Amino acid sequence: MSTEARLLAALTVALVVFGLATLYSASALVALQQGRPGSYFFARQGEGVLAGLVLFALAAKWDAERLERWAWPLMYISVALMLLTVLPFTESLAPRVNGSRRFVLGTALQPSELGKLAVVVDDAAQGVTHVIRGADLRDVTSIHRLLQALLGLASPTYRHHRLLTDAAGRRLAKRDGAPTIAALRAGGATPQSVLRELDALAAVVDAAMPAGGHRRATP
Repeated sequence: MSTEARLLAALTVALVVFGLATLYSASALVALQQGRPGSYFFARQGEGVLAGLVLFALAAKWDAERLERWAWPLMYISVALMLLTVLPFTESLAPRVNGSRRFVLGTALQPSELGKLAVVVDDAAQGVTHVIRGADLRDVTSIHRLLQALLGLASPTYRHHRLLTDAAGRRLAKRDGAPTIAALRAGGATPQSVLRELDALAAVVDAAMPAGGHRRATP
């Protein structure tokens, strides 16, 4: 494990410890009011931390190239689990928690978190060198960089653009009929012209693209 990865791991452990202490301080009274031991919520969260540490240790020892072979299975599993949170007939598997359906099997698993790992592994498997995405995903980029460092995977160059909006100030979205890259290509646009247009519209400050590099554009 590199020095950077060790520092990130140490920072992660420190944040987890701080989070557990804060959780105990905030939940002890609530647990007692429910007739449970004051450490009830702390212990439950601690079980999850221990399970996570075991999985992390196994993943850190797993060869990165071997992990890349799991890119598509991980992506399929992530998409299938995320579908469970939106399909109307799967509410028994992904019930509403505090008004939203983000978890599967109660609060045992949040599919979007597995999706972050799937994207990181898929990027490495495909040799993605540049990622262009909206500024609203900066926090996700930090998580991706952490996973890449811990797993020993190459980290692409990330660029974040301001959100593109229509004349009414609404964020461009395919569900609202905004033009897609596929539509632009069908109209005769080349990959280079699409990237130039994105740079011009979104003020992307991009580094020089190495020969043979690949981009994943996620505006």
